[in-house]
Amino acid sequence: MARHGARRRWWWRLWVPAAVLGVSATATDSAPGEVLAPAAPVATAKAVCTQDAPTLTTVRSYPRRAVAELAGGSSPLYCGNTKFGLRHIVIRHTADWRAAAAAAPVVVPWPRFVDTALATTLARPQSVRCDARRDTCALRGAPTPEQEVVVVVARADGKVITAYPLEQ
Repeated sequence: MARHGARRRWWWRLWVPAAVLGVSATATDSAPGEVLAPAAPVATAKAVCTQDAPTLTTVRSYPRRAVAELAGGSSPLYCGNTKFGLRHIVIRHTADWRAAAAAAPVVVPWPRFVDTALATTLARPQSVRCDARRDTCALRGAPTPEQEVVVVVARADGKVITAYPLEQ
């Protein structure tokens, strides 16, 4: 039983900071530490992408500009799994995002940097490359002048598949 408890604590160290990718609520909107998530207007970070949260639980939806073969609308960031969404970003790209956040002109926690990068890139992409075979579009943007990022979304529904910073 103790082993399970240690494992669970490790899980929360990994997921609670990542769930902060949502927009921090203001003091007038909710209690400190809560995030906004379209599926549940105000949810705590732990409640967004818990161990038992379904794959299609929405963490946040980002407005997306119409570009190339991708219509405008919104791109939801789901909890996902190892292949797409927030869990994929945390599992595969945490080290990259931490390094990018540390190199940013204003030091911010990496989950906040990811949130800003997603919002900026989807709203104002600098370039777009669509892949018909994979039914995806990769949007390239720059949340800061020094850092470029790629956000890959599904063409069919616009969901965020992955996001990663480019090495400078």
